[in-house]
Amino acid sequence: ASAYNRVLVLGLGAMGRPLAETLLRADVRTAVFDVRADVRDALAAQGAATADTAADAARGADACVIMVQNYTQVRAALWG
Repeated sequence: ASAYNRVLVLGLGAMGRPLAETLLRADVRTAVFDVRADVRDALAAQGAATADTAADAARGADACVIMVQNYTQVRAALWG
């Protein structure tokens, strides 16, 4: 069992998507966000909670893992 009730993965690229899939396979309640709706939808089909914004996805998360490419994307993920 996880020490966290819900983990959010922000950024579902080359590293974020496999991480989210691993969490889901381990039965960790997982929320995801990416700017690409098709990637969010693919993980929703695997059981992830999704949202239209990073802020909405973060609601109720005990931990957040940010897997983006650069500082600009970190700023966008955290502060819009």
